[in-house]
Amino acid sequence: MKFDPKDRATNLKVMITLQQEGLGLSDSAIADALGYANPRVIEMIKSGLMKLPMNKAAALANALKVEPGEVMHLLLTETSPGMLTAIEECMGPLCLSPGERRLLMALRKSSGGRESAPIFFDGAPIVAVIVGS
Repeated sequence: MKFDPKDRATNLKVMITLQQEGLGLSDSAIADALGYANPRVIEMIKSGLMKLPMNKAAALANALKVEPGEVMHLLLTETSPGMLTAIEECMGPLCLSPGERRLLMALRKSSGGRESAPIFFDGAPIVAVIVGS
């Protein structure tokens, strides 16, 4: 069974375990990807004896082939749920789907840093982007 990012009830331990098994990764390989010399660190994270440092979320996501926002969401859910709530209240959802991320990156690239606003046509899959001068 592989980790399903739509399953928000899943914890970080389950995500690591499922992806690790699905990808055939050893604790040593994950530790290397996170910059740790000792694979015991990964065992400690999975057992709950050690919390994954926030600055390692992107590296873990890359190693496990999952979205970085999903790792950060689970990490904040487990360690700082109040902070996660505050971030999402102020900035919107922490996680974007790959399609949403591509659309946002294309919008930012095409606008060249200028204010822009997408326009949707009756929910159709066509999006026009208006870029201010």
